[in-house]
Amino acid sequence: GLAPGNGAFVRLLQELTGLTPTVAGKPHIPLFDLAATTIEGRVLMLGDRLDTDIEGANSYGLESGWVETGVHTINDVINAPVSQRPTFLVSDLSGLFRNQRQVVVDLDGSRCGEAQAKFVNGQLTLLKRGATREDDLRAVTALGWHIRDVGGFEGEVNATLDV
Repeated sequence: GLAPGNGAFVRLLQELTGLTPTVAGKPHIPLFDLAATTIEGRVLMLGDRLDTDIEGANSYGLESGWVETGVHTINDVINAPVSQRPTFLVSDLSGLFRNQRQVVVDLDGSRCGEAQAKFVNGQLTLLKRGATREDDLRAVTALGWHIRDVGGFEGEVNATLDV
């Protein structure tokens, strides 16, 4: 039957019975298949966990939104593999009603609206706050992903959002 959030118990039953269950919870496709049959229009998977909410949405081809108020931090988002990177970043649920401005990344750093970030000595730093927390998050994240993907930086990238 249905047993969300019960991975350890499912594993125990698998060991005892020798049977392999069909897993339907996030990030596995059956859950998204079921949801897709009941939802009309544009779908956004919103969550705070990169390894379940965001990865599940990405594997199904949905847009995803990471919420800062949960399990994973902005540094987790910056260092996430491509399969766990969200489409949108929101500081809290009210961020769903704010625009997600375009981010510009260049040799000097990144800008999102008025927010400005720079990478110096292995540290991502927000130099200037934007009009919204989402601008700040997007500026540092886009620069972090650029440093990792294009710049070939292999270490962990950490961001400071205190200006």
